[in-house]
Amino acid sequence: MYTNKKIIIDVTEEDLIRDGYSIAETAEEAGNGAWYKLSEEQQQFRTEHPEADVTEVLACQLGKYSFDKTKDVYKQRVLEADKAASIFYVNDYPLWLDKETRVGLLSMTIPALREVGETTTTLWAEYETPLSFEVGIDMLESVIKSLDLYSKKVYDKTMSLTAAIEQATTVEELEVIEITGYPEPLKFTLNTEEDDTI
Repeated sequence: MYTNKKIIIDVTEEDLIRDGYSIAETAEEAGNGAWYKLSEEQQQFRTEHPEADVTEVLACQLGKYSFDKTKDVYKQRVLEADKAASIFYVNDYPLWLDKETRVGLLSMTIPALREVGETTTTLWAEYETPLSFEVGIDMLESVIKSLDLYSKKVYDKTMSLTAAIEQATTVEELEVIEITGYPEPLKFTLNTEEDDTI
């Protein structure tokens, strides 16, 4: 690996010389067409910390900027894990009902359907071609309550990970945080020939 003090590239000395560049004896001499070969320690540091900038690689030490970058990476990983966990399955089709929809169904839609004597309703999956499932009212209520409990567990895990990230003060403290422990998505089966079942 070589650096011109602006970037680090994985290239051979022969390639650099062939392209008209010179080889610097020290890092201070790098730049203006001269490239410096990283020491084995610096190359190892670069491999272990790909987010590090050139100055940090040369010093083999992460600064606050890299800490902030690493912190942002971990926050993004938590957001992605939260999004991936926001799912449940009906007959193996992935679906999700957000909190507002769940509250609306429980507090308004289901009571209204019962008032007019309905025993089933339609649950829609918003694919390119929308997919519908006939669902018993009682089962729908049970599914929504189960989803609320599941969603609470997902939220608790996301918040605990976020808190750990915010409390970290070094890259090393961030690196021991494992973005794991989310609950397994719920799976429901609708028996379309007889009664709906879980």
